[in-house]
Amino acid sequence: MELKKYNSFKVNESNDDIKFEDVIDMKQFLELAKGISAVCMGEYGYSYYNPTEMKIGIVLGDSNPFEEDTLMEWINNTIIKDYNNKDKVNIEIDSEWVPGRGGDWMKFNPYKNKNKFVKA
Repeated sequence: MELKKYNSFKVNESNDDIKFEDVIDMKQFLELAKGISAVCMGEYGYSYYNPTEMKIGIVLGDSNPFEEDTLMEWINNTIIKDYNNKDKVNIEIDSEWVPGRGGDWMKFNPYKNKNKFVKA
């Protein structure tokens, strides 16, 4: 019984120290954002992330060519550095979504700022 308490304490303690960039390969995420933007051809195709909340939002629009489950698995295999950490980041894929005001949301913008993430 004591061992379980110790293990759960150690796991929770180590989760507090994990940063977004420790889990996500930002170069791969930028390439993913470029690809999604290109494939959606102007109808949404937005990629967002919030490093303090450990969240990623992908907005595809109604007429996108992706199957959500396949895209989610591909995202997990591509941009997450260690597959064991995939549960540390909340990834949401939606047709029409915009993050709420405030917070640390960053948005990929292919037209401005040379294909970088900018403050949303």
